[in-house]
Amino acid sequence: GRREIERELWARISAAVLDVSGDKHAVVALSGGYDSTALLGILHGAGRTLSTFSFSIGEPAPSSDADVARRRAALLGVEHLVYRFDEDRDIAAMLRAQLDSGLVLRKPCYELAAYERATEDILERCPNP
Repeated sequence: GRREIERELWARISAAVLDVSGDKHAVVALSGGYDSTALLGILHGAGRTLSTFSFSIGEPAPSSDADVARRRAALLGVEHLVYRFDEDRDIAAMLRAQLDSGLVLRKPCYELAAYERATEDILERCPNP
């Protein structure tokens, strides 16, 4: 029935995530929503070494996406960093340079570039990535 289908789907998703992630240090962009939290849960449940990060404009307000993400990571004892767009000049400068060059930014475009920079930063901090 439906329960069996849900279990099979979850098993396949979990297997795919673990297959793609390998045994490396995993860095998860954690929004605090269901998708990224499920990804975090799968990797944590498999005993993977993890770090997480979120983005915020200003200090994350209580119950904001970044605050929820931070609390979810803390529940699992996983490192969580918040990158503030108003403080991280590298990210802000990157976005300004892209706008100045005449690019029309779509959300996935600038998010991917910001995620890449944050991931590089986290991996530089890890003793054994």
